Amino acid sequence: MQDAPDRRLRWTALAAAVVALLIRLPFAAQRMWDHDSVQFALGVEHYDLAAHHPHPPGYPLYIGILKLLNGMGIDPLHGMVGLALLGGALGAGFIVLLTARLGGSPLFAGALYATNPLLWFYGELPLIYALEGGITVLLA
Repeated sequence: MQDAPDRRLRWTALAAAVVALLIRLPFAAQRMWDHDSVQFALGVEHYDLAAHHPHPPGYPLYIGILKLLNGMGIDPLHGMVGLALLGGALGAGFIVLLTARLGGSPLFAGALYATNPLLWFYGELPLIYALEGGITVLLA
């Protein structure tokens, strides 16, 4: 009997992640957003903290993932936007699971995370914030 609520919760989490991804896709950035985006892209090309490629603290793991994606043929812009989209989807999905564990309203939490204007905004830009947010919820 316990399996049905767990299955429903997992489907709710997946639905929140898919909705978050789908509502961000049409607005995904098609160019670098600001100087931070450019510095991250330059860091993929040539990692040099002294030249602010990227700016300190350097985000070595983020740049490493972007370099890996670049090696697979994905340019820095699309790599960063893809990671932001992924972060938004991860956050929306895992907030459902976290909220259920804490005794809150999982559906409301997932809907709020997916449609929050600030989280939505950063979830479609070539910046690190959406990925950080999604990973933070995952770790919690």
